[in-house]
Amino acid sequence: MYRNLMEVEKPSQKQKRITVGIEVTLPKRLLAILFAPAILTVLFWAFFIIEKDGLSGSLNVFIVLWGCINNIFTHGNTDCLPSLDYIIACSILGGPFAFYISYKWWKALRTKVILSNQSLLRKPPSGTGLQLRWSEIKKIYITENTKDDFINLIFTRNKRYRPFDNKNYIVLDAYPMSKKNWLWDAAGLILENIDRYKIPIKGERKILQEIANKNSKASPGPNRPAVSNMTGKNSLQARPSSHQTPTPK
Repeated sequence: MYRNLMEVEKPSQKQKRITVGIEVTLPKRLLAILFAPAILTVLFWAFFIIEKDGLSGSLNVFIVLWGCINNIFTHGNTDCLPSLDYIIACSILGGPFAFYISYKWWKALRTKVILSNQSLLRKPPSGTGLQLRWSEIKKIYITENTKDDFINLIFTRNKRYRPFDNKNYIVLDAYPMSKKNWLWDAAGLILENIDRYKIPIKGERKILQEIANKNSKASPGPNRPAVSNMTGKNSLQARPSSHQTPTPK
């Protein structure tokens, strides 16, 4: 979800550029790469045990595997382990699928969305991205989960949101109570373009309005002129010493 990485650039008062992405740590990279192969391994292994022992297919996969692991460590029974031929066949069948899923996950983690005054740009680590100009956006969907403090925004160039039409919409998620959240800086920008291009909203506009108002109140005021330190070391040196004898005229 887009909540851990945020870069805000303000080259001038007329321009604003917000980069939203995910902080890709080593555990997240490993999860993206190994999740699909691990799930397929578990399923193929459980299927092998069920077919070999003639068990019911309605059994929980984890119960089947736990029974196999328990037999290995308590009785030294390795009959539930798949043969080499079965492992090779499963690797050939499931390998391409696992690679595809891992690549999609890795790509999603590395994808960034750039919001500016002109457009929204979805920028993946490889392949073609997607740019939606504010004037092209036909509708914005806003959904809120108050229990988990979670907001989902969908910007689409179609009048209706089509989940599998990945070339016509950009999805962004946010946890607005987080102090380091892109939505605090982007809420005002989104509202400004909604009013400028009269973009219809499905959902609660007041969510963005409340966040924008809180951000404006939390912003620091104008810089005040520096006040000299009258109690500092330099000030003390400038004062005449009380023990100094006045110079005769």
